Amino acid sequence: MNIISPKTMWLLILLVAICSFSFFDHSYLYVPHIISKIIFIICTLVWLTLICSAFFVHREAYKNSYATSGVIRTGIYKKLDHPMYVGDIIFFIGIAFLFPMMWVLVTLFVGILIFVWFMNIEEGVLEERFGTPPRVDKTKKLKKMDLIEKKRKTTRKTVVEKRASVKKPRKPRATKVKKEASEI
Repeated sequence: MNIISPKTMWLLILLVAICSFSFFDHSYLYVPHIISKIIFIICTLVWLTLICSAFFVHREAYKNSYATSGVIRTGIYKKLDHPMYVGDIIFFIGIAFLFPMMWVLVTLFVGILIFVWFMNIEEGVLEERFGTPPRVDKTKKLKKMDLIEKKRKTTRKTVVEKRASVKKPRKPRATKVKKEASEI
């Protein structure tokens, strides 16, 4: 099992939850109202959307970085590098709204740190394995290409103008025939 295995990540989060459950108070910090339940439902729907869209685009999304066959830059992955991790973080936030207890908040905070840590590790492994290009917006890329092309054209114009302004009169070339004729 690799260090960046999803099983390792979830095991760490489960250990944090068990430890915080045993150390902190189990009473509510405030009584959850209908707004807390609505926020939880919204977070759950966002989580499901992100998870399903990740699986729809990339069938290997649940695997670790060493087991995937490539980097995907289409669909939801065009907007987010790690939609499943982001969805899990949003789901954890929804749980914290539904169960506002100290041990849940501690688990949420440490869980987010673990998710971010694993995202960074996974990003490094993917860059090492596949040499992922930096995320570039197409419009920015087109604008950059236009600027490069304009720069090339102006550079060509200035070189041609400099050559034209510094034209030296050409000396007639002597051919071998003329040289041989002059030697006789």
